[in-house]
Amino acid sequence: MKILMICDYGSKYGGDLTYIVNLKEGLEKKGFVVKIFSSDTHMGEKKFSDYEFKGFSETSIFKGLYYIFNPFSYLKLNKLLKEFKPDIIHLHNIFYQVSFSILLLLKNTPTVMTIHSYELICPNVIMLSPSKSRNICKTVIGRNCRKCIGIKYYYHKFRLAIYKRLSRNVDTFISNSKYTQDIIEKCGIKPVQKIYCGIKLFKYSKMEKSDNLLFAGRLAKEKGAEYLIKAMPLIIKKISTVHLDIVGDGDEKHRLEILTKELNLENNVTFIGSILYSEVEKYYKKANIVIVTSVWPEPFGLIGSEAMSVGRPVIGTKVGGIPEWLEDGETGYLVEPGDPKQIAENVIKLLSDRKLMEKIGRNAMEKAKRFNIKKHVEEIEKVYKNVIEKYKT
Repeated sequence: MKILMICDYGSKYGGDLTYIVNLKEGLEKKGFVVKIFSSDTHMGEKKFSDYEFKGFSETSIFKGLYYIFNPFSYLKLNKLLKEFKPDIIHLHNIFYQVSFSILLLLKNTPTVMTIHSYELICPNVIMLSPSKSRNICKTVIGRNCRKCIGIKYYYHKFRLAIYKRLSRNVDTFISNSKYTQDIIEKCGIKPVQKIYCGIKLFKYSKMEKSDNLLFAGRLAKEKGAEYLIKAMPLIIKKISTVHLDIVGDGDEKHRLEILTKELNLENNVTFIGSILYSEVEKYYKKANIVIVTSVWPEPFGLIGSEAMSVGRPVIGTKVGGIPEWLEDGETGYLVEPGDPKQIAENVIKLLSDRKLMEKIGRNAMEKAKRFNIKKHVEEIEKVYKNVIEKYKT
């Protein structure tokens, strides 16, 4: 089987791109020929794309047009389809550099698409309401969107209408959680099949005799790192030796650093910055607890599930797909989004009872095995074969 994967960027940067690399490697181990088509814009580690088209700058005055139709990706893909002749196309995030218009070329080609985020249904992507409370938005595009993004609403309404129409050329959508499946189907995008995200299982590591915490991810408001920082003074009152590593970078970094100084946490919080994916396992093993503080509805949450495979309890928020892999009291604890007090209470509970922390860590390691990328590849292969079979009949 010849598989062509298509995504905006061709280097590891974030959970979706890490997943693409792991999926490609898993499929190739089974003897499939897998190629990746992306822009030549790289943001992270060494590029992994096999075929590239000319990307554009996010500061370009034409980016609004390119988001709808990018001639560079369209023409290059048209040529590639004739040369490579894939048996199936697997789309990932194609909303920016690639542009959704390439689906015009795929009308007669078996095509599946994995939903990694909410571009198909939400103008601001993160599904948070514009109110000060930033509650999770559960409505389809409408008046709330005007409040959220202002005059840009009309552009995005047009753009989403194009997405919905062209999505008919996708034979099957794949969601990483039941939560995502339900909300995508509610907005009229069908058919959607739930297949939990596959992860690379890291080797189990015994916990160090320390009180180390880890946050890893993009430093953006929707990731909620500020609530973990605000929880630190509460934790320190009970456990003065606690230390938090914050791995990642983003627009919120400077504000979070200022907040850390205002709370006098310089000795208890370290901003590591961006790291290579090859280094992330080291930080999982250094930590005793990994904390996922997202306030937006994460479609899955790769960081937490990977940390579980190392044998680390995870404290995560009750949003999106997180409660589908994090079992409260068994593999960690679930807390309300934006609640420093709940985060602190559960960190203190674990760090004060090492036997409990180690027990939950072992449970987490066992539960993480169900997301093994090998099992995931088998499920994806079944989807491919079913879609291809439909074209034969």
